[in-house]
Amino acid sequence: MFEVVQFVEHRPGDQAVETRLGESAKFEVAVHTARTAWQEFESAGSGHAYAWWVVREPGAQLARWIADNHSHKEFAVDVRSGALVEIRS
Repeated sequence: MFEVVQFVEHRPGDQAVETRLGESAKFEVAVHTARTAWQEFESAGSGHAYAWWVVREPGAQLARWIADNHSHKEFAVDVRSGALVEIRS
């Protein structure tokens, strides 16, 4: 099972607001949900807010996929090394 979580910092230094966007048994479906939320956030014109999205196992501290609205890049975790690997920019 994979959960999709969105974090939004409305102003620099603010506490990030964490919103659980759902979960899926399939990793690919969870990533699609996160990408859709990312596109909706961008379309809403959220000003200078900083947001990022993660796909992880429920409650895990380590995400399997992560993206943010400032870099416009996506990363996955190499499970062998634990390193972030850019998969799309």
